[in-house]
Amino acid sequence: SSSHTPPTGAAASPGRARRAAMVKCSLVAKADDLATEKVRVAAAAVGVELAVQRPGAGGGAVPELHLGGRVVRYTNAILRCLGRIFEDGDMYGSSFIQTNQVDAWLDWAEAELGSAEAPNAAEAVEKLEKHLEAKTYLVGQRMTLADIAVSCSLNRLRKAGALQAVPRATQRWLGTCLAHDAFKAVGGAAAPAPQARVVCLARRSADG
Repeated sequence: SSSHTPPTGAAASPGRARRAAMVKCSLVAKADDLATEKVRVAAAAVGVELAVQRPGAGGGAVPELHLGGRVVRYTNAILRCLGRIFEDGDMYGSSFIQTNQVDAWLDWAEAELGSAEAPNAAEAVEKLEKHLEAKTYLVGQRMTLADIAVSCSLNRLRKAGALQAVPRATQRWLGTCLAHDAFKAVGGAAAPAPQARVVCLARRSADG
């Protein structure tokens, strides 16, 4: 069986939708993995429709995005690919510097919050709190892949009881992320869906 995550109205601008061409793609991954949760939210944020299906026997060690005849493996590489689906998108930052800052947060989330145990989670949250004290989002003035990756990781640790407490600025930021249409489109990234293989129809610029 498969489940579908429709893109929300806020995920893609009308102008983008007019220029978009439908491109078939698929993500082979276990739907209850943190990696798949990140990809589902990112896909909803950029206007990509996802359907999830279990990987074959012996597969699923790393998520794989199949886009046409190309394959992109590993979570952060897939997130970057989705962030570039639209040439005028800003989920991957709106400047060269912001893109590099997003990259740094993607790597940070995987290194500090990517495991179920996350032994350094308390220290990581302390650093996150200092960064967010005067900021609404991690990079720039709107949500990016950085917010998606870090909030998915942090929220899963919080629900698993791996965090004793979430400080004020981080709690406010996390609430902002979870209230975004992209999170709502996948159920707030809350309850993992049954294992599946992701089959998606991605919209990208016809001239890209």
